[in-house]
Amino acid sequence: MGLATAKMLLNRGARLSICDTNQDGLSNLLLDLNEEQQTRVITHTVDITNRSAVSTFLQSTKSTFGKIDGIANFAGTAGHKLGHQEIWEIDEKEYDFIMDVNVKGLFNFLSEALKPGMLQEPGSIVHAASMFSERGFAKGSVYSASKHAVIGMVKSAAIEGGRRGIRVNSVMP
Repeated sequence: MGLATAKMLLNRGARLSICDTNQDGLSNLLLDLNEEQQTRVITHTVDITNRSAVSTFLQSTKSTFGKIDGIANFAGTAGHKLGHQEIWEIDEKEYDFIMDVNVKGLFNFLSEALKPGMLQEPGSIVHAASMFSERGFAKGSVYSASKHAVIGMVKSAAIEGGRRGIRVNSVMP
């Protein structure tokens, strides 16, 4: 979803700063772009669970392009064993991994992007949630809980950002 969105935005003339933990994926993305599109893209390897790394990424983006009009956040994980483990079988490491990426990662982006002066006003932040945001699923308890948290955080950030003309929304593919 993130790659498709990036390509659509590039086809419409946008300048993009793209981050991921997968440097090879970022390199392959650049190789797939035409020469003109490559001039409008910068990439960064970023661990979104690290707030200072997210801050550095956003500051670098703003420094390079002069402003940030919007953010599309497609980072997320279902974990390593979605659909295979009941809640009592899930270990703490798996729980922390899912919650860190899905909840802490979103928190880091929202908290850094909504600092006064970071995002161009009016601006927009869109986060990809999930159908798991609305209900629970057998053998999907932690992922579902993380996506429920995402919706609460997005709704709250929408109220806070909305006071300054910044839209904060989520989509649920």
